[in-house]
Amino acid sequence: MHIIPAYEEIWKDRSLFQIIAGTAGSGKSQYGAGRILHGALTEGGQNFLCVRKVGTTLRDSVFAELKMFIERENWGAAFEIQENSMRIKCLANGNIILCKGCDDVNKFKSIVGVRKIWFEEAIDFERKEVMQFLYRLRGTSPWPKQMIFTFNKSKANSWLKQDFFDKKHPQAMVCETSYADNPYITEDDRHAFEVTAKADPAQYKVYTLNQWADIGGEHNFYYNFNVQKHISEKIIKPVEDSPLHISFDFNRNPYITCLVFQHINGVFVQLDEICLPHPKSNSYDVTLFFREKYLDLLNKRCGLFIYGDPAGMHGDTRNDYNDYHIITDILKDFHPTLRVDKSAPGLKARYDFINRAMSGFFPEIKILINKTCHNTIEDFCCIQQTADGTKLKEKATANNKQFERIGHCSDAFDYCLIPCFKTQFEAFKRPAKRFAPILGKRDGFGSKNFAWYN
Repeated sequence: MHIIPAYEEIWKDRSLFQIIAGTAGSGKSQYGAGRILHGALTEGGQNFLCVRKVGTTLRDSVFAELKMFIERENWGAAFEIQENSMRIKCLANGNIILCKGCDDVNKFKSIVGVRKIWFEEAIDFERKEVMQFLYRLRGTSPWPKQMIFTFNKSKANSWLKQDFFDKKHPQAMVCETSYADNPYITEDDRHAFEVTAKADPAQYKVYTLNQWADIGGEHNFYYNFNVQKHISEKIIKPVEDSPLHISFDFNRNPYITCLVFQHINGVFVQLDEICLPHPKSNSYDVTLFFREKYLDLLNKRCGLFIYGDPAGMHGDTRNDYNDYHIITDILKDFHPTLRVDKSAPGLKARYDFINRAMSGFFPEIKILINKTCHNTIEDFCCIQQTADGTKLKEKATANNKQFERIGHCSDAFDYCLIPCFKTQFEAFKRPAKRFAPILGKRDGFGSKNFAWYN
């Protein structure tokens, strides 16, 4: 039997929940089909259920995958395939594999003896729907009850992410794979995943990088962000002859943010993102982390400039000691220059200016983000624009407190880019006046004299 090596460990697993998240071409559907068919052959006295959210998609996906697996393994003599009902029967022991759509979960109440359920495209299911299927795993058997979930990470706020990735579930095994793990992938498919898919940032993240993103967003805040153009192909290292620029966002959850930039060969490069979660999500720890990581470069006196959220200028209620006092005190040996505006630029102006810059409108502004800056890349790929023009920052909850899950890195990016290109930004906000006529007195021919001014 052909098992892709990346799935060998989870193949032996007996956990209640098997969570398989992978890119396009990763072989996750092949695993689901193989797991169900092998179970039907070897685990007697039970039935198996293969489901998708919408029934009309079953025949060309789940049912077709099961049939292809049977053909590939030469198991045709072991199974009876019933095309009309999309049922597969194991002739040796009578086990039945049912393929069903979940348009109405109530129609599954009569199905009994099921010990394994495969949810293909599980990202489409709600948590409460899946829990209804948990009640179908009835009866006693020497074989484990299992719910197998295969999916792409195409919904960044999915309950699957919250329950199985943001925290460890005691009854689950998580397996993450990509097309690179599949030895059967063709070179044409590989080229499509690595090159063609870059045309859409969100799809590139999900189907090539196996990262969480929202597919199908129609109102991206950074709509001119381009994965192929703005993300480096190789890891970029800092250079010694260019100053460091660091920018802060002071939110504490899910982390505090410090971004590191340099101008390298005329390109505005984000080298690094330092995102420290609790208990180090504070100005003191994040600045110490930056100082230690870049100490060799700082000792070469390359220069250091500090940017960030103007809210960090607000002093503690007991004194005037604020976030930027902490930062500059820790970095005082390197004589930093503070470049923090009294107030953040208007969001509409930032939105227009940065998108124009990403489009290549300003020849002198070229933007590149190091491929290692995953949180920043997620921001630029995923953040949507609300109806009133603000950033739609996805919310999350931890310890009964709600916070913005994303948006902190892109805010810190904005706080640095605009001051670095202040001349262009000010000119962009106040374009030259258009030419307009000055109407004068009528001349002898009955027309008005006029002049043009700028």
